[in-house]
Amino acid sequence: MKIKFLKLEWDSDFFGYQVGRAEIEELKYEQYEDLVMYFRESSMRLIYIYPLDKLTKSTLLKHKIPLLATNVNFEKYDNFSQKKITSSIKSFDENDKFDEIEKLAYISGEFSRFKLDRNYSDNEFYRLYSEWIKKSISKEIATDVIIYKNVDKIKGFISYKITSIETIVIGLIAVDSFEQGQGIGKSLIQSVENVANVYNIKKIMVSTQLENEKAVKFYNSCGYKLIEQKEIYHLWI
Repeated sequence: MKIKFLKLEWDSDFFGYQVGRAEIEELKYEQYEDLVMYFRESSMRLIYIYPLDKLTKSTLLKHKIPLLATNVNFEKYDNFSQKKITSSIKSFDENDKFDEIEKLAYISGEFSRFKLDRNYSDNEFYRLYSEWIKKSISKEIATDVIIYKNVDKIKGFISYKITSIETIVIGLIAVDSFEQGQGIGKSLIQSVENVANVYNIKKIMVSTQLENEKAVKFYNSCGYKLIEQKEIYHLWI
């Protein structure tokens, strides 16, 4: 068995118990109890496991450790052109209603492992995504939050961060359930591509879950290519 383990300080502080991340390979069925003991002795309560080979995946499944998500990363590398977008697109500001964008943030996490894992017991999903959008708006973890606002109501939003001179990473994106299929999502994506054009940024990255078939299809339709996918299991001690 080979393991690369890291305690996650932010997650541990936020959830109120010890959380870690582990990349594991060559985990045999009979070694599972030793793995659990290793984490227990490290005072871990929850470990996000990223298996690196088929043997480890098989061992986890045989011990009924649930696969919570298959994260997929998309990338678009291009000379992004400046295109006109609707006047309904603008940056979120203090005059906009937080509760509207907070509800949309919950929609963005519909397939999140933090929502699907029923071992969470203290509204962790809602607290996490509320904190995520708050810190994005305050620009602690995002460069900007762009909204689509029509008839004085937020219909969709996208957050992004310029992480280097050549890369933008999209954080959260969501469109009101009753407004989907009307091009709002593509307008929001275009607004970020316009930013890339202004700053001469060559690459935009975005992640979702393989199980979110609608999102996967959407990013493909916008010209984004799948470059990586990783399975994530949750081991509770």
